[in-house]
Amino acid sequence: MQLSAWLATRTFELTVRTLDIAAATGIAATSNPKALADAASLAARIAATVGTGGPVLRSLTGRGTLPKVSPSCRQPQDHTPQRAIRT
Repeated sequence: MQLSAWLATRTFELTVRTLDIAAATGIAATSNPKALADAASLAARIAATVGTGGPVLRSLTGRGTLPKVSPSCRQPQDHTPQRAIRT
């Protein structure tokens, strides 16, 4: 995997997790518009790849609802230990 692709997946995870934590705690999240756009773009590309791109696009444009996703369709999480970065 190229570094640029790996960084995109890490930005996606950070953006999604930030929104999850904000929703769970009731604290408003302020996300960078570019990070949100990049995460939404990656999610849309994944949806298109797995065959739900049309319904997702319809939902994003207010023309439909999101398809239900069963737990078996979700991708396994990458729990590979990452090297710590010290500053």
